[in-house]
Amino acid sequence: MYPIAPGGAKLLLISPPDHEHREWRGTQPLGIAYLAGYLRQHGARADLLDGNWGDHPLPLDEIVAYALAGEYETVGISLLTATIPTARALSQRLKAQRPRLQIIWGGYHPTFAPYESLNDFPEIDIVVRGEGEATLLELLQAQQSGRPLAEVAGLGYREGKRIKLTPARPLLQNLDEIPFPARDLLPPVSSYPGFMDTVDQKPRIKASLISSRGCPFHCHFCSIITFYAASPGKSWRGRSVANVVDEMEQLARQGGVSHFEFQDDNFFVQPKRALEIAEALRARGVDFTFAFLTRADQIVKGEKYFPAFRQAGLRYVGAGLESGSQGSLDRLNKETTVEENSRALGILWGNDVAAQVDFIMFEPNTTIEDLEQNLDFIESHGLFGYFPPIILSTLALFPGTRSREEAEAAGIAFGSVHESLPYHFQNQDAAQVKVLLDQTMAIFGAAWYELVIDLQDELARREAELARANGQAASFLPLVRELKLEYSGLASLPYLLLKRLLRAGRQAGFQALEVTTLMRPTLYEFDLARTRVASVRARLSALTSP
Repeated sequence: MYPIAPGGAKLLLISPPDHEHREWRGTQPLGIAYLAGYLRQHGARADLLDGNWGDHPLPLDEIVAYALAGEYETVGISLLTATIPTARALSQRLKAQRPRLQIIWGGYHPTFAPYESLNDFPEIDIVVRGEGEATLLELLQAQQSGRPLAEVAGLGYREGKRIKLTPARPLLQNLDEIPFPARDLLPPVSSYPGFMDTVDQKPRIKASLISSRGCPFHCHFCSIITFYAASPGKSWRGRSVANVVDEMEQLARQGGVSHFEFQDDNFFVQPKRALEIAEALRARGVDFTFAFLTRADQIVKGEKYFPAFRQAGLRYVGAGLESGSQGSLDRLNKETTVEENSRALGILWGNDVAAQVDFIMFEPNTTIEDLEQNLDFIESHGLFGYFPPIILSTLALFPGTRSREEAEAAGIAFGSVHESLPYHFQNQDAAQVKVLLDQTMAIFGAAWYELVIDLQDELARREAELARANGQAASFLPLVRELKLEYSGLASLPYLLLKRLLRAGRQAGFQALEVTTLMRPTLYEFDLARTRVASVRARLSALTSP
């Protein structure tokens, strides 16, 4: 049961559950928390509901019951294209049971498709485009005072049978003016998944935060660029160091947080500022570790900062490499090189900082040569044990991206604006590889995925047990190491599958390949791994049971 009861506000903001993907295994939804904090600063109130809180996404029945119990006048839903099916089902059910309830959609998708959202989904009353803090506040104030919605920038709404869009609202330039997210209206940060610090051998309470907004680069596949470009004003804006550190210290003192994940679109735009944030918090006597997201070329340009970052507590970096093929990098307009990708990994690992790699294995113009170059890059850098497997990653054509526009113009992408478009691969051999890979993973993938996720969680728990045991758990340490090896082997199975597929295709021709050819060795290895995992778990249970 969701732990926060309705607080009596007339507005409920919802981060909808994501049942199709695993983004729910995360942290507090800062988007709606920022909205609530901004409203509160200006004398308005909102309740918050995180549909992804807990071990599994919340059922729609529970969310609907929560919203109806609160007797809200307005429900706002913040969504991406991926969560449209859930957001629409939720909106329909709420509207059916309370027709006078006002439904507002905000976030990336309504920004890119405001007219289509209102035209195709009659259950929606209003859409908020772009950054929502000031727009939502002015909307509520206009409705309370009777002012026309046409005076509120950043909206889409119906007037009779007509759909109207007001001018885009300029981006907020001074982010220090925005109050901290209203985390107190969400489940406590300690109730979300934590971080097992294997360096200091202790579990840490984890919190996400945002120190800047926007990104100054031009990747064709990224919707961040067009989201901020849709509004007037400078795209990348950073909060002051003092403002960021104040929020971090508050989280540490009040919530016990000691691991911070910067969810900035690009945290490393100004490396000196990034380091100042970490060093300023350390100077306040707070024990903490941290992580952030950035690009390979920025890691290379900021190489001199990483020894200090590591000393300040940096544990891992989300590195947007995207490809080991220069042809693919150029088509994606990544403006980086394979050499920079390699150097970036070397810089991180050389400073004892882990890399969480973002990769795009398949895109509309992928060739067999691209796939082989990617596999060479993955193998030479030891990335085949990553989970989720980067070799399964496929470019998503979301609304607002240049890659989607190019695919539509080429006539190879088709479908609704309300979905990530499927597309035809230009290279028929690459298309056949993708089909066979998908078919094979569909046969054993669900059981494999669940086992690897289960092992991932178990290893984190075992690491925490070892840390608490203070050296008294030497008897089961070798078995935990065995589990780690099995985890690595299981995570690498899709990589081995693709490698076999490419080798067989080169020998016999890709169009002649059949899924049964690939299944036998992969299923055999999967069954062996399951047996070994069960054996290690049984021995661990015998050692650790009272």
